[in-house]
Amino acid sequence: MVVEVMEQRRFISFIAMTMAILLCWQIFVMPRLAPKPQPVAKAPVKQKAKPAKVDPAKPEAPAGAEKPAKKVAFAPKPSMAKLGSLDPKTGYRMLVQITSRGASVTEVFLSDLRYPSETDRKKPLRLIGNDIPLLGGPDMNPRTFQVTLEGDDIAEDAGFKSKHWEQVPGSLSESGVTYRFVADGVEVLKRFELTKSDPAKPDTEKSAYQLGLVLTIKNLGDKEETLRYQLQGPVGLPLENAENTSKYRDVIAKFVQQNKSEAAQFMAAKTIVNPQTREVWLKPMRYIGVDAQYFAALLSPGEDQLVDRTIESATQDLIGPDRAEKSDVSVILTSKELELAKGASVVHHYNLFAGPKRPEFVDGDVLNYGWFSVISRMLLRVLHAVHAMTGSYAMAIFCLTVLVRTCVLPLSIKQARSAAKMQELQPEIAALKEKYGNDKEKMARAQMELFSRHKYNPFAGCLPVFFQIPVFIGLYQALSHAVELRMAQFLWIDNLAAPDHLFTLPFAIPFLGNQFNLLPLITVCLFVVQQKMFMPPPMNEEQEMQYKMMNFMTIFMGFMFYKVPAGLCLYFITSSLWGLAERKLLPKAKPAPVVIVPAKDERRNDGKSDGGNKGRNPPPRNDPPAGDGFLARLLKAAEKPDSMRNTPIKRK
Repeated sequence: MVVEVMEQRRFISFIAMTMAILLCWQIFVMPRLAPKPQPVAKAPVKQKAKPAKVDPAKPEAPAGAEKPAKKVAFAPKPSMAKLGSLDPKTGYRMLVQITSRGASVTEVFLSDLRYPSETDRKKPLRLIGNDIPLLGGPDMNPRTFQVTLEGDDIAEDAGFKSKHWEQVPGSLSESGVTYRFVADGVEVLKRFELTKSDPAKPDTEKSAYQLGLVLTIKNLGDKEETLRYQLQGPVGLPLENAENTSKYRDVIAKFVQQNKSEAAQFMAAKTIVNPQTREVWLKPMRYIGVDAQYFAALLSPGEDQLVDRTIESATQDLIGPDRAEKSDVSVILTSKELELAKGASVVHHYNLFAGPKRPEFVDGDVLNYGWFSVISRMLLRVLHAVHAMTGSYAMAIFCLTVLVRTCVLPLSIKQARSAAKMQELQPEIAALKEKYGNDKEKMARAQMELFSRHKYNPFAGCLPVFFQIPVFIGLYQALSHAVELRMAQFLWIDNLAAPDHLFTLPFAIPFLGNQFNLLPLITVCLFVVQQKMFMPPPMNEEQEMQYKMMNFMTIFMGFMFYKVPAGLCLYFITSSLWGLAERKLLPKAKPAPVVIVPAKDERRNDGKSDGGNKGRNPPPRNDPPAGDGFLARLLKAAEKPDSMRNTPIKRK
């Protein structure tokens, strides 16, 4: 054993010494034996001399005269512009900050007091410009509406994206501003415009959440210029409630076809982080942008892309580091090829919607409630109507629960009667199981005849559940996407559209996190109480095992519900309390006599058929029961109470 250990040590020492020798050879010896060749300096590329412009009004300078001084390069001073206002009384719904660097939008704040910041209710929500990373310095920061030009005579470092633009004198107002940039014989103008909301005109409410851009490109050179531009989409849409939300930031685009039909396409952030899975969308589009849980930033071209195509393609863009599904994403629009003659110009229009996802602002593809969208919209109408009367969305959820339970009250009564009937039949079912043992075919046939004779439908008890499943899913989708319930308060609940988050635990629980949510625990406790009250006592070990499995499933549902919105937990709590009150008032089970009816094809012990007799054929009461099985105990107990006899006893 000692020899083997020594051999292993020698082998490891040999490998280590070999690696050290090779490393020293590569670092110290090889550079001296074969030094790297110095890069050869490239000859400067000669620029084509452009013919000087001759002004016929001015005489030419004599040959011996001094040459005029060189023209100063285009270098405007840095500046900032603010459009709109944070005061909703002014009619503006946004405050837009624009920087001269790239003539781009740095931040967009919403002035509507219904949409405050998630971290501080006293601050306005910053909808664009959140968490913009420093990619190599402030000049490389991606910003909304940055423009990059590509052309034969346009240098890569022309600076349309990173350098400061000139704010056109006299163009700044509270609703608009114009920026100008000139490089390589091309002039680019950007005009930003905001509109106000007019209470007398409801149609102006949506336009107040739109920022208009007029992009003008003019050829100042002496020859025809062929170029195209790239326009940066919205950057920095907030990701709220990131630990519990079911929807992260997605890129959404809606395309139009020649037959006027429209089709939407989504791409999740976790797909965009991989460059190999990104796509180039070439179809004419109606809008494209970033979609989050409650808000969206959508960029739409002003020109009809089926008639006047201005955008050739669109690609998804990753902003900042890779954070999987929580990554910040954007889009980049590439224009079609523009051919500008000398002195010619082209004008393109864009509208950026940056606001809440409300039905009157966005279409059904952006405000998507899933399969039960009809139910979700109906429930939201009820919630909004009750909120208008009470001023509380929590009270609206309580009223909605009462309304739903009232609608299913006939089904609940039928379910209670069905449960009572099932409890009455439990002794007979147990007797059938004792009689037929493992013969499942005869057992099933006898059980169905028993249900038919007593007019019992085993599926009647499931009707209220089947009815409430669409309501549950529809309400979950409504609470998860209704911006009106965002930041709605009730008692200790700070946000009805998120978990109640009573406090933060000093440790993290697997699959649940470190947030302590009280409402899901109350919901699960009420579910367990309902099972204890509604389910009949187990008649055998098999039923007892089934009950234990149902309790386990209830606890498992608690894990699933732990991060659902608090408003949904309020619905379940109210519904459970209502169900407990219903069960106290609805009919209860009554004891029934034990009746064992054989199947139609059952033979007697003597081998003769009973002729299909459907009458009662109980075992003789005087015969002692064999063994101490369930049937024997049941028959023994039947001799004592009158209620368990086969024939009712007449009382005086």
